[in-house]
Amino acid sequence: MKQHKAGRKPKPKAQKWRERVFVNMTTAERKMLEAAARRAGVSISVLLMRPWRKES
Repeated sequence: MKQHKAGRKPKPKAQKWRERVFVNMTTAERKMLEAAARRAGVSISVLLMRPWRKES
């Protein structure tokens, strides 16, 4: 009998993260961004990607 792999199924290639972007900002800008993300109840990454994502 064939055994199944443990863990979740792999994501489709279109949904995998392939790129990383680094952003330089001041400490004050980072704190403002963190506060905005907290108010929105999301992570900084989600907040920054909202203009390009359809689900948010």
